[in-house]
Amino acid sequence: MKIFISINLPQEIKNKLYEIPKIIGKGSAKIRFVPKKNYHCTMKFLGETTEEKLNEVIKKLSKINFKSFKIKIYGIWIGIQDTKELLYLYNAVDSETLNFTNSYMKYNPHITIGRVITVKSKNSLIKKINEIKFAPMEFEVKDFCLCESITTKDGVNYKTLKRFSLI
Repeated sequence: MKIFISINLPQEIKNKLYEIPKIIGKGSAKIRFVPKKNYHCTMKFLGETTEEKLNEVIKKLSKINFKSFKIKIYGIWIGIQDTKELLYLYNAVDSETLNFTNSYMKYNPHITIGRVITVKSKNSLIKKINEIKFAPMEFEVKDFCLCESITTKDGVNYKTLKRFSLI
């Protein structure tokens, strides 16, 4: 099973972000858009793991004792405002999961809205991306999740395996 650690987004933010695929549309590029229900902020991708390692990851992540905090979402690269609290949470997650991945992944919290397969018209795509305007959105992070990524013939689905509350 493939697993990753994420922060769930409030529904009102998912609804706002869902406007992006509607603006970009289908004409300028073939993009595999992520279903709105799957929007989340990826903290760390751990990759393939066994049931035994999964239980170890859950035990390690359960040790994290962290206070809730606010983060801000902005821009077309759906970046997350880099706050010291988010970095501290990432560092806590990273230090508890170092033994569970064999690849180095740079700290880069983000939300994936879609994956570009091919570009038909670069200029048209850039124009559509430039049309996307929304004010930064802020929300309070009260927990983080360990999720499984399940690939099916219809696309990728995410299943929350364990939710870890912040204090």
